[in-house]
Amino acid sequence: MQKAYGREMNARIVMQGWEIKFAGRFTIEQILYALDVYTDKHDDFPSPANLIEILQPEEPKVSEAQFIAAQKWQERNNDWSAYTDAAETISRYRRQNEEKREVYQITCEKVAQLAASSVKRINQIADDNCNPNQKGLLCSPEQS
Repeated sequence: MQKAYGREMNARIVMQGWEIKFAGRFTIEQILYALDVYTDKHDDFPSPANLIEILQPEEPKVSEAQFIAAQKWQERNNDWSAYTDAAETISRYRRQNEEKREVYQITCEKVAQLAASSVKRINQIADDNCNPNQKGLLCSPEQS
């Protein structure tokens, strides 16, 4: 089912593989549509990831300029309704930034865990090189 560079591919076997892979997610008509779209622009046979990209495109990101323009539109028109394009733009921008914040927070937590385990390991190494009366970071091998 992956791309076969320089090899002949059996289209029937590939289609059966896609049917199994995409069962319950996409119909055969959707797969054929994605295949048609892909082959309009490429000379090779698509991978499942190529077809998914066509059938479920990623939502376009809202830029900060679009967010500011939407806020200004709301202010100019004094329209704070939740059913305007501006409100939808603001909501999408806040949602995507919340996702970025969550990823950043998870990354920070992982870095903190790594730092803590590194400090513990350094203390352990230092303690192993010290005499029993001196423990902790202030103990150096020269003091033992």
